[in-house]
Amino acid sequence: MENETLNSIKEKKAIKALEEGKILFEKCKIKKAFSKFNEAIKLNPTLSEAYLEKGEAHMGMFESSEAEECLLKYIELAGENERVYKALIEVYDQKSDFELAVDYCDKLTNLKPNDWEIFYLKADLLILVGDYETALDVFNKCIELNPKFYKAICGKALCLYTLDNDDEAIKTYEHAIEVDKSESHAYMELGLIYRDMGVIVKALKYLKKAYDLSPDDELYKSQYIITKDCYN
Repeated sequence: MENETLNSIKEKKAIKALEEGKILFEKCKIKKAFSKFNEAIKLNPTLSEAYLEKGEAHMGMFESSEAEECLLKYIELAGENERVYKALIEVYDQKSDFELAVDYCDKLTNLKPNDWEIFYLKADLLILVGDYETALDVFNKCIELNPKFYKAICGKALCLYTLDNDDEAIKTYEHAIEVDKSESHAYMELGLIYRDMGVIVKALKYLKKAYDLSPDDELYKSQYIITKDCYN
């Protein structure tokens, strides 16, 4: 009975320390926050939420190895769920371990098969590992779930162009422009494609539009000036 009472007191103290740590971290009192997280874990080494909160805090500080260790410990204690999957995707993205990040995207899509944002994230990561064919399939799934998602349409166009399907890439960027005429990215990419094809008049048209929409973007400005010099 005495041991049970002692354990109950420790557990309450651990939960209190954890809550204090969360508040301290939100107030950017980082060292004190981690001290409280460690106190909570010391008082109750099986308090899974403490590892999750500490892991996410490390992630916020871009301490990816420490974050990974805490998050995997959380899984060991509490099992897998959406929150820890998302955290691990971000951790592996920080570590440039994109293949592992993709693996956790797959786990997440099994939990949430209609979440277009996860498919977009997965496709973006696949581009980073150079798997444009699979990325194209995933972008298509994302667009199927959210047909007006501009970034996914542009991502699909990038994959098509990289896979030497120029005509479809052009059509897809044109579709992106139809979806959102106020965004500059598709204009920019279309301009670069036409410049590569030697169609300078069309290239200038699209690059100027991109520059007009984003006049503070130095890349857009430089590409427009370079192309204008080619024409002259």
